[in-house]
Amino acid sequence: MVSQKEIADATGVSIMTVSRALRNHPDLAPATREIILRKAAELGYVSPTANDPRRNQPQRIGVLVYELGSDGTNRLNEGVPRRIFSAIQKECKQRGVEVLIEALQPSEVPLLLRNKTIDRAFLFGRYTPETLQRLNGLPVMAVSSYIECKGLPRIIADNEGGIREATEHLIRLGHRRIAFLGIDENEFTEIFHSRETGYLATMCRHGLTPLSRITRHADGPLDLAPFIKTLSKATAVVCATDFLAFMLDFELRRLGWDLPRRCSITGFDNVERETGNHLTSYSPDWSLMGTLAAKFLLDHLEDIRGENIRLVVPGELVVRQSTAAVNPS
Repeated sequence: MVSQKEIADATGVSIMTVSRALRNHPDLAPATREIILRKAAELGYVSPTANDPRRNQPQRIGVLVYELGSDGTNRLNEGVPRRIFSAIQKECKQRGVEVLIEALQPSEVPLLLRNKTIDRAFLFGRYTPETLQRLNGLPVMAVSSYIECKGLPRIIADNEGGIREATEHLIRLGHRRIAFLGIDENEFTEIFHSRETGYLATMCRHGLTPLSRITRHADGPLDLAPFIKTLSKATAVVCATDFLAFMLDFELRRLGWDLPRRCSITGFDNVERETGNHLTSYSPDWSLMGTLAAKFLLDHLEDIRGENIRLVVPGELVVRQSTAAVNPS
């Protein structure tokens, strides 16, 4: 069977352009469409859904959740993934699309795929390049993803921009000695590297010297003591996640620090805490992320299939009590 890639190679255009021509997409020059359609006919291209008896059946879409939590629950029970999934489910329900969830380890082949229950899926959690190989060409979109894989469309938060906003907020409050607290989690570091880049870029833009940061591996203990020892040089800390920010806040208060007077702290994710949330944090629009993910995977499957597309969802900095103007003393 002739593939869209073969047509793209024969005409010198991208697979996305071929897909648009075959679907009579309006945003394509008539001359280009004609060339592609002529070549498709010459090669004997047949749409893969032309003889598919399932095409009139209710559509099903999968949500593949990788890495179970320590308590045996999957990531969709957590605050941020739950918000994203709720938006996905709402958009799919409005369209009459059934959403099926499977929690699994990266080394597993999804049962939904083996049973041919779904024809596309969202990826949540800690997938790997090897994970994608096990999906055997299933069209997927990674949601709030950890790592970048070739040919994998992704939708993510504005990681660099969010940290820039947090750092700029501290600078406007008069802080000049601002530290960054991040994580090194082996191969799952792309998000944290992006957030660190936002911090470094902002500090350099203002002619400020970046201060030390903590790193740890995914399986190692989180020890904030070495980082806290460096805070005599800082009046504020930009944390890569709310989890780190809450941990730092707890440890500093335990040591008797007067926060935020002695040290302002910002986070990223705007997660909820049972004890209340006093943290200034960058809040990506998680509901918008879920809605857009559903729309793209349902409406633009052929446009994004196999493409290194990265959709960035905006957000806003939510200012609370964990930040204050720099203490002049």
